[in-house]
Amino acid sequence: MPLSLDHSDGTSGLMNPLPKIPWGAVFSNFLWIVGAAVILAAISYHDYLASQKKEKFINLLKRNSFKKPLFSGLFLVTAGIALSVHFLWLSIIMGILAIFVLFMTANTYKRHNIKKHDQ
Repeated sequence: MPLSLDHSDGTSGLMNPLPKIPWGAVFSNFLWIVGAAVILAAISYHDYLASQKKEKFINLLKRNSFKKPLFSGLFLVTAGIALSVHFLWLSIIMGILAIFVLFMTANTYKRHNIKKHDQ
């Protein structure tokens, strides 16, 4: 019996084709990971500012310079989770939460621009 490298699917056994990359899952996971990184960076930066300015950390968290990246990161996290979960009810809840956080983010940016314009 001769040695055959042919598989039943018609491919030779020498090189297996690469599996298809699930780009939807990659993108949705990318969103929430970047969002978490933005939130952590904002917390870290404002902790550093508090130590440099000898100010209370909680006072810096009330500023728009913290709220903007916080809400932007929260939007990315909630949108990424909404796209990556496999339960429809959970996806809907996270989608609604993402829309709510998007409005909060827009409101924070809008309020900051109004204050900047008035000065």
